[in-house]
Amino acid sequence: MITSLRLVNFKNFADETLKVGPFTVIVGANASGKSNIRDAFRFLHGIGRGYTLAEILGGKYGPGGQLEWVGIRGAPKEIIRLEPEFGIPAHAFTIDLGVNQDDQEAIFYSIGVRLDTLGPNGFSVDTERLGTASRAVYETNTRAMLAERSHLWIGMEGRGIDHAPLSKVQPALSQIYLSPPKRIYPEKQSDPGLVPCLQRMRFLEMLPERMREPSFPGATMLGDSGENLPSVLEAICTDSTRERNLMSWLQELTPMDVKDFDF
Repeated sequence: MITSLRLVNFKNFADETLKVGPFTVIVGANASGKSNIRDAFRFLHGIGRGYTLAEILGGKYGPGGQLEWVGIRGAPKEIIRLEPEFGIPAHAFTIDLGVNQDDQEAIFYSIGVRLDTLGPNGFSVDTERLGTASRAVYETNTRAMLAERSHLWIGMEGRGIDHAPLSKVQPALSQIYLSPPKRIYPEKQSDPGLVPCLQRMRFLEMLPERMREPSFPGATMLGDSGENLPSVLEAICTDSTRERNLMSWLQELTPMDVKDFDF
């Protein structure tokens, strides 16, 4: 379970930490930053899906040209917080994440992303580290990075500093554990559980018009906007216990006498 999220120079946040519990509700006035917090979680989710920084922030398209991932809201210069005094973006933004696991050590992850407005790649990894309460799994080495700007220098657990051939335009976390470079030092690599945590995130924004649409039988994955709701409910109702629970929940929501479901 995610327990904390710290944002430094991300969107409108100069340096703020959000403590997260099993059920957390965020309220606030318009333009106070609620959606920006959601964008930060989506950024982390994009890392878990193995995307590059350009894909996470700008959008990901599949081999057939279909949109697989909607980018983070805002132009590139709007991702990093503007310096109040000069009105220009800060040099980088940082996201720190804390995760607790049942019967396992807490996980700590941090990534800093820089925007090069003059270079061809735009956003690149500035700093990155992953660890637990008792060990450092990996971290970038700033001194080594000064000597080699085209790749990330990574200090791996039990290896010291090595020049791992990792691109700076994609977070090391996904390159090490999800991409072909995971063959580098496989005997020393052990994800403490962060990647599955990032992959399990869902971002539901239910739209009544999408929820009312028909769906094909057997489509049991609920879309982020409510797609496939009829077939998802039908699948739930094949289990009598789950059907009764759903019926009880609906009866609490509406004054109408809900008696049964029909698909």
